[in-house]
Amino acid sequence: MTNFFTLIYIKTNRLSDEKICVGIIANFDGVPYFGYSKNKLSMAFKFINPSIVKSIKRSLKILEEDVNKYIRGEESLSLFDMPYSKKILEKFALKKRGIVQYSDMFELNKPIDFDKLYKKYIGEKWNFSKSKPIKHPLTFKQRFFEYVSHKKFNNFSKKYKLTQKDFPNLIAPLTVDILNKSKFYTAFNLVDFNATPTTIQRTITRFKTIIDTLNLKAKEEGLSKGRYYLVYDNSITANNLIENIKNNHKDFELISLTEMRDKV
Repeated sequence: MTNFFTLIYIKTNRLSDEKICVGIIANFDGVPYFGYSKNKLSMAFKFINPSIVKSIKRSLKILEEDVNKYIRGEESLSLFDMPYSKKILEKFALKKRGIVQYSDMFELNKPIDFDKLYKKYIGEKWNFSKSKPIKHPLTFKQRFFEYVSHKKFNNFSKKYKLTQKDFPNLIAPLTVDILNKSKFYTAFNLVDFNATPTTIQRTITRFKTIIDTLNLKAKEEGLSKGRYYLVYDNSITANNLIENIKNNHKDFELISLTEMRDKV
């Protein structure tokens, strides 16, 4: 998982590029870290309009509270939901006109000690007395796309969208989790057995529509019969459901996540 951080600045002179680094926000292996210096803030506030000081303090406090809620497992913080977190911070970095500014992204090959990072850029010891950060387990969807990042799936398109332009029989676009086209189509879609029966049925119905659509296209293009796989989380115990699907749906194969590489 990508590790990255960005620096938070207060711009102290609207006519020049003078600014003071007051904090850091980071994401190391999906765990958020955030810290800012009250001393550096006080220094920066001497140079800016007092009317916006409260607003800046409030924004930083809200971000700090959100991070603390996340690491205590109380709620999801969209800023750190992969793969969107990096994109969100990159957007912040482009906003150079405001008083509060973000640096460009710094990416790392592996996590580092946030205390040392904070000391390096802020020049102070990180004063953090809140809950200890915990690493949240990956969802099945996250583990699925992490699994298919393996080189065996390099020829597959991720989250491939079937549109009416290329597949006229469709009423609305459909997305295949991963798809490859060679002498035949190979498609993998995940199914979450932790979902409600209605959602599981909807997933199967949607996948069967995808199969019908790809089979029709393959026939037009003179391709061989496709290979279609519905993928479930092998850590889930759902033997009756698995057997029911395998016995009643012959147009695709139901496999576990760890069986995928054997099908490529």
